[in-house]
Amino acid sequence: MFQRPYRAAKIPGFELCGGGSAQPVCEHKLPYFLHRADSVREAGPQLFFKGIEAVTGLGFSLDEFDFILPHQANGHIDALLSEYLQLPRERIVNDACRWGNLGSAAIWASLNGLILSGKLKRGQRVLVLGLKPPNICTAGLFISTEDGYSCSAVS
Repeated sequence: MFQRPYRAAKIPGFELCGGGSAQPVCEHKLPYFLHRADSVREAGPQLFFKGIEAVTGLGFSLDEFDFILPHQANGHIDALLSEYLQLPRERIVNDACRWGNLGSAAIWASLNGLILSGKLKRGQRVLVLGLKPPNICTAGLFISTEDGYSCSAVS
């Protein structure tokens, strides 16, 4: 079973400086986000752990997925996840090393790239791990079928 190496004290992500969703602007009446890179670096992995825990908690094994497509905040995510999860690096989809951080478009751009590359064969499964700071990881299952593609949310 998947085990988290540590439990972080801080939740990573962005903070609306104006006071949250009730007051999403700063004193100049503009939306302003404070990116807490230090806390993301320190505690960000816990979001991946939550997604993986949700998937394994439903009875899936990571070995059932042909590819794992994580949120791609940096060009090293494939090396880091493959080492930690003890999976071959070629099973971790990473386009941030070529395109940079595309934010919320990264997963969809990479999924499209995987489909167009011909690497994703009929019947193969992709585990998608999307992050939404400060504390949400969405996990989804994408399956290439004979008739096209199927998508479903796991968590």
